[in-house]
Amino acid sequence: MSTPQEHNGQDQPNQADQPDQPDQDTNQMVAHVAQVLGESEKRPVTTISRITQQFGATFVQQMLEETLQIEAQGGLLLSDGSRRRTPGGVFFYLVRKRISKKDTFYLFYKEIEQKRRKKDVPFDWKDRIKVAHELKKEQGEARVKVTLIGRPGKVVEKRTFTMTMMTERKVPALPRGMPEPPQSTTTYMVYISKKQWDRVKEAIKNPNDVLIIEGFARYDPELEGIAVFASNTLTRFLQQKQRQSQSESESESDEKAAAEQEATHSANET
Repeated sequence: MSTPQEHNGQDQPNQADQPDQPDQDTNQMVAHVAQVLGESEKRPVTTISRITQQFGATFVQQMLEETLQIEAQGGLLLSDGSRRRTPGGVFFYLVRKRISKKDTFYLFYKEIEQKRRKKDVPFDWKDRIKVAHELKKEQGEARVKVTLIGRPGKVVEKRTFTMTMMTERKVPALPRGMPEPPQSTTTYMVYISKKQWDRVKEAIKNPNDVLIIEGFARYDPELEGIAVFASNTLTRFLQQKQRQSQSESESESDEKAAAEQEATHSANET
């Protein structure tokens, strides 16, 4: 059991070590303090027990007496002044003022931190197999649309379509809590119609430009990769030009409509 020591001008117990199981005297003391404070929930009673085991009955009795004195003088408000603290709240407030930060963490927050860490244990990627077997029993349906953004590799032009292969190596940043897939390479065999390829093949010669390919995806077991059948193919620079042209066209339409409205208004006045 720790004994109080001088710390910053105040008597303060040493850092909490792992206490032994409470004996009968400790249990009686804890029950008495909890009853006086009106605490019956498991968590505050457990905290009182830890304080008693760590710092002794004398320290706990002193904190209890100070609590009762404060209560007799009208109690103590919360730090934001919203309401008065409960007797138990006053007791724990006084204890926290008298002990170190490490002791405070052990006595008041360790259990919460352990539960939080237990919840935050990363999902083991291997466990997905077990989950997948369960999910296969009741599968949903989906329509798949993928977008590939990047530079093409070697290009093979057929009579009605063009083929190229693209590879993804890096795992992007994922939302917190998501399982992290292993570092691996995913290969995409891309099929682009002749009309769409003719639209982008000159633009993609610019080394600073990239393809933006939207399409349907299907796993190709023979190639051990994913086949993507393009439904729309652009480059980033072509896309920017399209948006700029569309914006200018909309502005011209607005100006034309405003001019026609003004002309109609003038004609009505005459």
